[in-house]
Amino acid sequence: MIFFKNKNKGAGLLELLIYIAVLALILVTLINMLLAIGKTYGRLKSSRAIEAVGEVALEQMTREIRKASTVNDNSILDTSPGKLILDTTDADGNPATMEFSLIGEAIYQRFNDGVFNPLSASSTVITSLIFRSLANGRTAMARVEITTESGEGVAFRSEKFYTTAVLRGSYLNQ
Repeated sequence: MIFFKNKNKGAGLLELLIYIAVLALILVTLINMLLAIGKTYGRLKSSRAIEAVGEVALEQMTREIRKASTVNDNSILDTSPGKLILDTTDADGNPATMEFSLIGEAIYQRFNDGVFNPLSASSTVITSLIFRSLANGRTAMARVEITTESGEGVAFRSEKFYTTAVLRGSYLNQ
């Protein structure tokens, strides 16, 4: 009697379980990688928003402080939310004022009691804005401190920014 061996057998139960376990391991690894990429993207987006606000707002405030002659007495200093009112001049050389203040969760700039213009984006929240007037007897300066937040959950970021600028002409009287 001749026995024929069937070489076209299907996969056994043990082999099938091994294939499913390997596939599950690959899928779990892939999903974890995608979640990590999503978290990193959220953190990067929050950091970019905070950096943009810090650069734009502080650059504009520094520029205006350097053009100003004095810090107005109506300024609210050394507390948050602060208000900085600078005595400056307009393009024609006439006396003018420049105001920086925190309204709600954004920094606003106003020239000569006109319209408030935002300096910070809606994707960020300004939690603290402090102005300080500094002087060393000869030179008058203004210091700005901003605390800003952006993002939620694992993408939440909070950062502080500082700048100090010398008022125009205060260093000439030495």
